[in-house]
Amino acid sequence: MDEGAIEPLEPWDYSWPAEIMEVLKATWDVVREDGDEGDLVDRLVSDHGESEALRMLALIQVKSTRVSIARAETMVVLKNRPGWEQRSCPTCGTVCDECVANAEDDVRNALGP
Repeated sequence: MDEGAIEPLEPWDYSWPAEIMEVLKATWDVVREDGDEGDLVDRLVSDHGESEALRMLALIQVKSTRVSIARAETMVVLKNRPGWEQRSCPTCGTVCDECVANAEDDVRNALGP
């Protein structure tokens, strides 16, 4: 195969791209074997080649940054909702990730399908 050509991996039975699932599986295996990030990179390069491993890791970084941006934008919107200051998690007593997730679900449900 041409080094410059990118051929996607076969999709898994998940809604995430196969590349992300492949890296997650490799990460799981490496961590279970008491490995570290160097071991993960070695494994990905061994299995997929250097440029493909780099592309897979870059894909994860870009997607996670998009999720972080969306979460930050959601927090800004939620903090401006009436009564948000009074919301607190019954477990931790503060506004935690579970509170944010529940509020996000409320907003999605209000918007409908």
